[in-house]
Amino acid sequence: MDSFYEQHLYDDFGEIAEAVQKELDEYSSLRKKNQNIESIEDMQKVLESMPELKRKSANVTKHVTLLGEISKLIEARVLTEVSRVEQEITAKDNKGEHLRSVLEILGKNFDKFDKLKLAIIFCIRYEAETAAINTIKKKLLEEGIPMVRKRSQEIRNYRKWLILLTMS
Repeated sequence: MDSFYEQHLYDDFGEIAEAVQKELDEYSSLRKKNQNIESIEDMQKVLESMPELKRKSANVTKHVTLLGEISKLIEARVLTEVSRVEQEITAKDNKGEHLRSVLEILGKNFDKFDKLKLAIIFCIRYEAETAAINTIKKKLLEEGIPMVRKRSQEIRNYRKWLILLTMS
């Protein structure tokens, strides 16, 4: 397994981005160091470090590429906004503002699963607030996210999301 992956498995995106930048800086430093060849000994050191340099190059390339792809997904799905609201719901006690934020996101062009996840987090956080939960249910239905007990594939997928949410 990739040691970088093992080390940063549970880090958030910002921490991973910093770690990849550090890895890139270390690789660049190592490459620059190998460019100053002034003697036969220097040439020998460069040749001896080539396997390590190639390995580091492959790892840095892989990690930068993955970070770029994750960044594209975060941007495409506007996950920073969804994540901000999720964190506010879990960390603060402001039902009115949270309901407004959730309803705003439910009314925008976000991924259905992200909308549902946010709605679930709100409903769990404010489980005694029946009126607010009913407002969210109504908005989900308006947005084409069914809350009925059909056995459609879409409902099964939502249930998988709920199971994943409860496991993390």
